Amino acid sequence: MDDESNPPPAADGRWEYKEVTIPLNVREGLTDRAIRPQVDRIIADHLDEERLQGWQPDEPVDLSSLRARDRILFRFRWFLGPIYLSAMIRLKRPAR
Repeated sequence: MDDESNPPPAADGRWEYKEVTIPLNVREGLTDRAIRPQVDRIIADHLDEERLQGWQPDEPVDLSSLRARDRILFRFRWFLGPIYLSAMIRLKRPAR
């Protein structure tokens, strides 16, 4: 990655952290494969806005990784399959 997309920590090596909850409300598909492109797009759009403030993900943000770490809030409906409600992502930026 280039330096612009992955800035170094502050001069003293400190980072600021925050958690963001990204609303998903995705109800389509019965499998991760069917909804992955839509979820990834929603997350990427939100992270683009956060990058303008200097924030970057502090963890993998793909659907499989987020699910493996219980970072996706979802509800399962018998005939609809999973309804992905939100994703929780930890962000960081050089301390100011």
